[in-house]
Amino acid sequence: MRKIQEFMKNRCGIDELNLLFLCLSLVSYFICLILVGEDKIWACIACVVFILLCMYRMFSQNLEWRKKENQVFVKFCSFFRLESKENEEKRRQKRLEKKNRETKKVKSKNTKRVEEVKEQIKEERKESEEKIAVAKDKQEEKSEREKQEDELRQREEKREKERKEKEEQRKREEEKRAAEALAREQKKREQRKREQRFDPNYVYFNCPYCNQAIRIPKRQGKVKITCPTCKNKFIKET
Repeated sequence: MRKIQEFMKNRCGIDELNLLFLCLSLVSYFICLILVGEDKIWACIACVVFILLCMYRMFSQNLEWRKKENQVFVKFCSFFRLESKENEEKRRQKRLEKKNRETKKVKSKNTKRVEEVKEQIKEERKESEEKIAVAKDKQEEKSEREKQEDELRQREEKREKERKEKEEQRKREEEKRAAEALAREQKKREQRKREQRFDPNYVYFNCPYCNQAIRIPKRQGKVKITCPTCKNKFIKET
């Protein structure tokens, strides 16, 4: 690209007249494809001539002459304009009016869009505020529920502690009663043993099944004894 730019630095390049030659060469080439016979040869010659003229003017370094030629071509083309300057000014005014209308439409659309965006933002804010309020209500409900649950747990824990304490007290009382009953039974047994030792007429036996004390007179040999409580029978010597 740099080499091409350096090569084309002081040369004419492409202008209006060169574009005309290119267009004429293309037209003649298409005509050459269509025609048949001697006319085809003339069309090919015209195509080559127009291409050579275009190449010559593009790569020529005589810029002054090339500019003059282009100016003459532009002036010559200006004579073929059918519309006057007044029509051009009217067209310009119409274009300006169209542009102003389009700008107004664009502004109106932009204002409508801005208003819609503002309304959407307001709605989103309202929705966000409602969501925040709902979330706060839910948090308050959760906190109240948690408080109630904590109170119920504390009450249940207190009840369980009281129940355990009552059970422990009941067990202690039962143990005390059982210990007192055992002590009483031991005292009774000791009293019976003393009575058996010092009683000269009777012998005392204990039932092997229910441990019931049975009194039997002495000096009767082997005796079959029936327990009055459990009705079991056993044999003893008196």
